[in-house]
Amino acid sequence: MLNGVMREFGTDNGLLFVDKPEAVVPLVTTLGASQLQQESENAKRFIQRYDWELIIADFEALLTSLV
Repeated sequence: MLNGVMREFGTDNGLLFVDKPEAVVPLVTTLGASQLQQESENAKRFIQRYDWELIIADFEALLTSLV
């Protein structure tokens, strides 16, 4: 499994981890509609902090503080 990726991103973030590509469809088909909806909401919340505009603003602030 992708242990490094799992450590980096954690759990409860909408990412579903599988051992091989063939395991994606079987995993998704076992989830109920409400669980899929919850995972989707978790993923949307998780990726918001990786918006390029936010990343650039943070980087610019860091550079400004260094000068």
